[in-house]
Amino acid sequence: MLSTLLEETGVDPKAKWLVAEGADAPALSRSVPIAKALDDAMIALYQNGERLMPGNGYPMRLLLPGWEGNMNVKWLRRLKLVEAPAMSYYESRDVRAHPAERKGVPVLFPAGVKSFITHPSPGLMLKAPVFYEISGIAYSGDGRISKVMVSADAGQSWAQAALHEPVLSKAFTRFRVPWSWNGGPAVLQSRAWDEAGNAQPTRAQIIAVRGQTAKVPPVTAFPSQHYNGVTSWAISSAGAVSHVYA
Repeated sequence: MLSTLLEETGVDPKAKWLVAEGADAPALSRSVPIAKALDDAMIALYQNGERLMPGNGYPMRLLLPGWEGNMNVKWLRRLKLVEAPAMSYYESRDVRAHPAERKGVPVLFPAGVKSFITHPSPGLMLKAPVFYEISGIAYSGDGRISKVMVSADAGQSWAQAALHEPVLSKAFTRFRVPWSWNGGPAVLQSRAWDEAGNAQPTRAQIIAVRGQTAKVPPVTAFPSQHYNGVTSWAISSAGAVSHVYA
């Protein structure tokens, strides 16, 4: 646990943040609130009983359960306690641009509650109107998944999915629900809730807060990072599965 290391070294009361720096070419650095560092943060040396793979940050990496990807700094070489966020390259670049979330701090913190259907999904075909199992993955950076609802008619009706046990905090949770396809067009959706009471937002709710781009942006623009809205798969009468905005 990172808290063990910090307790051994001692923490100046003025320290409110921790800067983690990697040994990769850009020396990727991220700022972490000291409260998270003293909670469930870890310095990871092993994964699945083996030393970390080089591509996963060997010999050690920072692990912040439930928090956004590149905050889990790989090839960790330095930790520094500071009084304020460092606003490193990856933080100053990613400060949210829409007014509702412009709060003068980096894009940080827990991954929002999210679910998506993995079967059926684009690239797969339904071959006949029979019973299928709709299954997928849900997760939340704020704790355990408490409920997942699934719709096969674009949100007009919903059924509660079964969750695979054990349901762990800040971890992928699989869900499943039986479905009888009648051979006609369908739109599959899932929506998740976590134990903190957070609900996965719809696409319309995200647009209401963040706005919508007037044209398709370049792939490097990251116009809607941390998008955790409801994902929709359309199924044609022929059984082909494709993505649809809904």
